[in-house]
Amino acid sequence: MLFLLFAANFLRTVLIIIAVLVIVRFIGKLMNAKRNISEQERFNKQKEAYRREKEETQRNIGKVSIFKGRKEAEDVDYEEVD
Repeated sequence: MLFLLFAANFLRTVLIIIAVLVIVRFIGKLMNAKRNISEQERFNKQKEAYRREKEETQRNIGKVSIFKGRKEAEDVDYEEVD
């Protein structure tokens, strides 16, 4: 009788350990998939920004742009060369 109780408790403990391992593995796979999706979205945004910048550069090739506004300049001392 005592052996049957021991066997049942042991089996239940083994099943609980297996269930916890399966759940942890599943959560790990979900987290990995989420990370891959966010990395793919970041890559696509970066690729799209590069494409837009390239198109704008091609459209404005040869054009002169004058930016109004105050720009800070660094005061540089020059030496005369003989």
